[in-house]
Amino acid sequence: MLRHEPEKYGIELQPGGWCSIRDVLKALKQSSSTFDSVERQDIQDMVDTQSKRRHQIVGDNIRAVYGHSVDAHANLPSSVPPDTLYHGTTSEALQSILASGLNPMKRQFVHLYDNPEATELVAQRHGNNTVILRIDAKGLSAAGQQFFHAEKNIWLTSRIEPQWLDVCLS
Repeated sequence: MLRHEPEKYGIELQPGGWCSIRDVLKALKQSSSTFDSVERQDIQDMVDTQSKRRHQIVGDNIRAVYGHSVDAHANLPSSVPPDTLYHGTTSEALQSILASGLNPMKRQFVHLYDNPEATELVAQRHGNNTVILRIDAKGLSAAGQQFFHAEKNIWLTSRIEPQWLDVCLS
């Protein structure tokens, strides 16, 4: 609800994508009796144990840090990326990407990873025909493109023109 369609749950995101944990609990309980027993500590536990660290809690507020399809930029500071970043896709999408570049599609940003192994795992969610693209992040950054370090090995950027891409693994 913090990344996609917060209004569907009666959630109004504040600047930076924040909302109160109290509002999240209320929305969960109103959405389904399955969530009647969910408490603040359950939300804290979910945030603490997420493998992708998509959410952040500060005080009594929570936000999704990245992966939004709604305009809720988490105001991450711009960071200098590693020289090379990676993006996983499918062989079916490859020709289109090589022709037009990487676009955020239904998200606010293109998601990139700093190692091909993590990229491969994420790409496999879309099927077995995975292709790993290598991105010249050093060149893009030097050309003025902004990157945001969302979480350990996850980087975000607006879009990537085809000249900055090449096929790494398939």
